[in-house]
Amino acid sequence: EFAVSPDGSEFAVISHGDLYCYKDEQKRSANRVTATVAREKSVCWYPEGDRVIFTSDRNGNYDLYTVKSSDDKNAGLSGTMQYDERRVTDNPKDDTGPVISPDGSKLAFRRGKGSLVIRDTDSGKEKILFDHWNLGSFRFSPDSKWLAFEREDEEFNSDIFVVPVDGSMEPVNISQHPDYDRSPVWGPHGRTLFFSSKRSGDNFDIWMVYLRKSDFEKTDEEFRESLIINDKKKKAGNDDNENAGIHDVIINTEHIYRRLRKVTSLEGDEQGVAVSPKELKLAFAANPEGETNLWVVDWDGDNLEKLATRNIEPESITWDSKGKTIYFLSSSIVKSVSVSGKKEKTHGFSAKTMIDFSRERAQVFDEAWRIMRDYFYDPGMHGADWEKMKQRYVQLASAASTKEDFYDAILMMLGELNSSHVGIGEGNGHGEETGSICVRYDAAYEGPGMKVSSVIPSGPADREDSKLQAGDIIISVNGQEIGPGINVNSRFINTVNERVLLLVHPSGKKTQKKEIIIRPVSFGEYRNLLYEEWVDSNTKYVDKLSNSKLAYLHIRAMGKSNLELFERDLYANAHGKQGLIIDVRDNHGGWITDMLMTIIDVRKHAYTIPRDGKPGYPQRRLPLYFWTKPVVMLCNERSFSNAEIFAHAFKTLHRGKLIGMPTFGGVISTDATRLLDGSWLRLPFRGWYVYPDSVNMENNGAEPDITVFMRPEDEMTGRDSQLETALKVLMSEISDNSNSSPEE
Repeated sequence: EFAVSPDGSEFAVISHGDLYCYKDEQKRSANRVTATVAREKSVCWYPEGDRVIFTSDRNGNYDLYTVKSSDDKNAGLSGTMQYDERRVTDNPKDDTGPVISPDGSKLAFRRGKGSLVIRDTDSGKEKILFDHWNLGSFRFSPDSKWLAFEREDEEFNSDIFVVPVDGSMEPVNISQHPDYDRSPVWGPHGRTLFFSSKRSGDNFDIWMVYLRKSDFEKTDEEFRESLIINDKKKKAGNDDNENAGIHDVIINTEHIYRRLRKVTSLEGDEQGVAVSPKELKLAFAANPEGETNLWVVDWDGDNLEKLATRNIEPESITWDSKGKTIYFLSSSIVKSVSVSGKKEKTHGFSAKTMIDFSRERAQVFDEAWRIMRDYFYDPGMHGADWEKMKQRYVQLASAASTKEDFYDAILMMLGELNSSHVGIGEGNGHGEETGSICVRYDAAYEGPGMKVSSVIPSGPADREDSKLQAGDIIISVNGQEIGPGINVNSRFINTVNERVLLLVHPSGKKTQKKEIIIRPVSFGEYRNLLYEEWVDSNTKYVDKLSNSKLAYLHIRAMGKSNLELFERDLYANAHGKQGLIIDVRDNHGGWITDMLMTIIDVRKHAYTIPRDGKPGYPQRRLPLYFWTKPVVMLCNERSFSNAEIFAHAFKTLHRGKLIGMPTFGGVISTDATRLLDGSWLRLPFRGWYVYPDSVNMENNGAEPDITVFMRPEDEMTGRDSQLETALKVLMSEISDNSNSSPEE
């Protein structure tokens, strides 16, 4: 993260938990302002530009600190070697996210999870504007008398609010919409507020609200002219005072949510909006072409322009005080682009640092422990004595000789929670990638070479120009022999999408040789092809044994693409059939349960009949295709997370019979957070409970109406006793069903 000084001459950057300051194109190394093993973050400049405020957990939890130069000869933080660092807050709860008001008189920050605190910068007197459990970002108005902020309600919907700094009135919800609104930013005149909203379609767009009712009633031209007049008055006030001419912010709160206006409507998301301090021009990140770049637009949606032509993925977008340059982070590097010339510039820095890995691991361990203590969904920590767990595992973690051992110590501590959705790691690396030609080999064949027993449909060996068939014997790969005593996969390392030469005895005829050029796919694609083969086999099985009366649909995961496939296949495979088998076995979860229930748990209110046609309903009037006929669901012990929520909902709402084995019992909404060393810590923050008895879904899987155990010998022979049972139950149900509506 970074912050630019008000005059644009210095940068404050947080890197690996320490604060650095430097000037642009500085020849020497950046000044390391803090040198603790603790974690500093959330840096912010004071309006005077002589000091910064930041948060640090050096004393066991996050408190606020300020630092400035104590050298009269060198006032800048980028040049001084003498610092005046002072602790601002000392509270047992975390104090984070400091924001200084434009006039420098007030400090706003978050205490704990969501209390918004205002502190007088001179007297230190504090006032809590409100208490909450999930406060997002917040910003001061240009006149320093209001705060705009985002916060979620108990339904996890985020709205935008405004509240006077003096606390003279309760916060006012200015967005009031069930879709997500976030990241409020004031217009420089204090007459508009901008934010990102998901209220129109499935993507974030930029919206604005007129704070004054009279501005909303103006035409665009009248509003534009009024802003010009406002700017002239400001300029006439005092050129040397940035706050001169700023009028008091006036907010007409009655029905303010009706005064919203959509500013952008690109494909994809528009987020991270920042407003120029000189005019109503917005900078934001957007990905309408698949790449995330920096864009600018006027307040009314005019003059939309992309300022970068490559995938820079800008973050932390901010303007300079003159409104001529836009700063942002790209790949963790500070960069800028001029609005007029579009010239991009990198503002990098160099610095030397020493890391004591033993002390850093102690910090990371403590971070992980504290985060779980404060944010794990169950305050009772699933019965674990969390303080005792810290004492039990801290010595083990400190004795770890490798990062893997260190992670194992933390994982063992997390394991004491007996919780799903926990973990710690560095993310996926990029090592060697083994390719696959998507064939099965005959295990009984003793060589030479490897004998193909079957070919996976649609794989590389099933293509016209590289076709293999059962009985073919592969002798070599790129000139290297293969056989039963050789790891075949070793011959395909780093061959994904590359041309590979196979030497083959076609149909096992060792007197004949054939060269085939083939392009292996990744093992991920290989698994996809195996999955499609399995689904096709189940689909044909159900269709054959039901005499085409039933349809079979497997849901592999619970994401948006899976919902789209389910809706497509529901129409393509089930339309006109009498019953449906939904299979969520081996589904690892996601979030689409409610969309799926919207499809299969519909109450019909009417039907239509066109001239000379049959009963039906206009699909374009429906949010999703629907299924009202009989249905059963398959689940097993590898149905996980949102797949379990789906199974619970299916049974609780009595939509049909749930068949198979009890689900895993791992249902918690999870998030992830970065630790000091870059590790990712998974954080289960929200529990799920079943109506009507409020049973916690965590450690309580969905219990089938009909339990069917898959025996190992059945799996070995390819028999699916669970699917057999589902087919029998559903066939019996449709034969008894005599209450179909006219169009069925």
